[in-house]
Amino acid sequence: MVFKRIQQHNHQVGGNLISVRYQPLTTKLTLHSNNNQVLQKHLCFRPFHKVDVCIDGIFYTVKITWVILWQSRLYRKQTLIIKELLPQRRRRSITMISYGMCIILIRLLLGVLEA
Repeated sequence: MVFKRIQQHNHQVGGNLISVRYQPLTTKLTLHSNNNQVLQKHLCFRPFHKVDVCIDGIFYTVKITWVILWQSRLYRKQTLIIKELLPQRRRRSITMISYGMCIILIRLLLGVLEA
């Protein structure tokens, strides 16, 4: 797994190109629509974020959760538009949790076998 300074992904929504960028070191999330910056937010230490964004006169809601698993979604009037804004970030969080669980299970198994 290679560390990337900026993680980004592009989506097509209603004729608009939406680009999402996340910088893990600064926890800065930016959202661009057709090369216009729509959102810039530092996630810092708050694990739950809900931000309203206007893209071409249409209001969307960006919901970000990063307690245990990363999840970032785009909604329009309670309707899910984009299931995951940064799929590689979600995959990485799932991989790290799986790795941690495997290590814990191995340690527990070794502890049981030694006793």
